[in-house]
Amino acid sequence: MEGIGFVLMYFMKKALPWQGLTAKNKKEKYEKIKEVKRDTPVDVLCEGCPREFVKYFNYIRSLKFEEIPDYSYCRGLFRGLMKEKAWPMDF
Repeated sequence: MEGIGFVLMYFMKKALPWQGLTAKNKKEKYEKIKEVKRDTPVDVLCEGCPREFVKYFNYIRSLKFEEIPDYSYCRGLFRGLMKEKAWPMDF
């Protein structure tokens, strides 16, 4: 679910905070990416985007590993946003 959020953020912002990191090897690079993902506050990650993205990330990050997400809630966040912005629902 968090990965889907990152894809959506990429579509909105055209870049993510961990893109362009350099390292000596793949293991080090992936460790750096993990740290940036973990340490970037949701408000910073979603800066300049509609508030629904902050709500989405806060919700999914609050879930326990075994917990089943409320998919209707998540879809509703973005459907409401699309309706509010009068964006076409062409899917």
